[in-house]
Amino acid sequence: MTRRADWVRFPLRNPATLFNMRNTALPLPGRTSLGAALIAFTWIALSALTAAEPPREASPPPARPAGSSTLKESSPSQGQGVTPPAASPDATKQASPPHADDANAELPEGLKVRDPGQKPNFKGGPAIYFNELDHDFGPMSNAETRRHRFTFVNAGDQPLMIEAVVPKCGCTRPSCDLEKVYQPGESGFIDVDFTPPTGGHQAKAIVIKSNAAWPSEVFNIRVIGKVESVLSFEPKSFDFGEVRRGQPWAGEVKIVADAKATFFDDVQSRSPILRGEFVGDAPHQGEVTIKLSVDRDVKWGSFKGGVLMITTRGKNEGGEDLTKTLAFRVAGTIVDEIRASAYIFQMETVRPGNAFSKSIFISHEEGKAIDVTDVKLEPMGVEMRGIAPVTFKPVEVAEETRDGRPGFVITVSGESPADAHGFLGGSVRFKARTRGETEFVERELSLGGRVLTEQAEKALPTATRRR
Repeated sequence: MTRRADWVRFPLRNPATLFNMRNTALPLPGRTSLGAALIAFTWIALSALTAAEPPREASPPPARPAGSSTLKESSPSQGQGVTPPAASPDATKQASPPHADDANAELPEGLKVRDPGQKPNFKGGPAIYFNELDHDFGPMSNAETRRHRFTFVNAGDQPLMIEAVVPKCGCTRPSCDLEKVYQPGESGFIDVDFTPPTGGHQAKAIVIKSNAAWPSEVFNIRVIGKVESVLSFEPKSFDFGEVRRGQPWAGEVKIVADAKATFFDDVQSRSPILRGEFVGDAPHQGEVTIKLSVDRDVKWGSFKGGVLMITTRGKNEGGEDLTKTLAFRVAGTIVDEIRASAYIFQMETVRPGNAFSKSIFISHEEGKAIDVTDVKLEPMGVEMRGIAPVTFKPVEVAEETRDGRPGFVITVSGESPADAHGFLGGSVRFKARTRGETEFVERELSLGGRVLTEQAEKALPTATRRR
């Protein structure tokens, strides 16, 4: 059965696009019972995950295309699936495909359609061969979605398995059968939906991770489009900063369309505690001001899940009517007299087989003594899609004074198995009060991170890499 491979299949067969970060605009495939919105980054939301394979005893293979044995950002653009650099003197060695026209030769290297070369007759393992590495949709608008089917064949002499399909941009959504095993000579396909976020001539890569011995285990296919921006706007997110718990917040933000002929028709909130409405009378053309408000009963900590859906309308160059609903994300932090040095246990990137640890200091804003009790770690379990099977240690809580301010340090730590891949998610709940008061108030700190090999991290866009 074919199922959506939005991000990756892990060894435990639990793919996901889960991530939990403040101010990260990624898809929301699911939520936890804790109510934390796990976003992916990334755009996050997220991650070509690789695993080491035992050495093979095989007959000498045919020569690999240059730069295809490992995936590096600076690799020359020769061979199956290696993404060319934006500009490189050596990149001119790339040959244009037979069907490319003269215009292809005039494009920057990063936008040229690459030549897939001849199909090999590979001996000594599975080989994945795509008869098309790049598909150019040509002129299109950012208000439409195009689909293309990339076909491949196992050109080797051993079974081929697709282990991961990872879009480098949230604007592409790949679909393929991650359960199927492809025998020598058997073909398969990957469907890619492309919805450009903005305008311009652009190429978006999809990282393929397989057990292929040729051309490499990790490589790229791409979709290309010359995109007219008709319904996009800036900014696409807003951070309201710190808001006092128990007090309502309201503010305004102005968004401006890329095209002056764009109309803003509607705004709807996906959160019951966030509201948004257009200021002034319709029609709103070219730009609009949104009045935002957050309810007074928002819980202490990082404000998550604030999304407004904004409906835009316009026309393309041919005069065709277009509509598109885009997300506008709202973030912030809810505070009171109890403050934290951070509001998320962000583990960043954890290497498989390594330990991890993160501490947060809890104190009173005026330096008064506080009490902290009932500290509970509530991690997401591996039964949830995409969660790495890490082992958490008991949460450590210790009194400490920093800069003359008494407080408590809460430390979350654990270990990642050598074969672990996936994401970390969950929360740490605790109760705190100013010493001398009778009532404890429950509070929550988020937990986020990912377990990722160094090779897989190199396959991610630079903007999404974290140390």
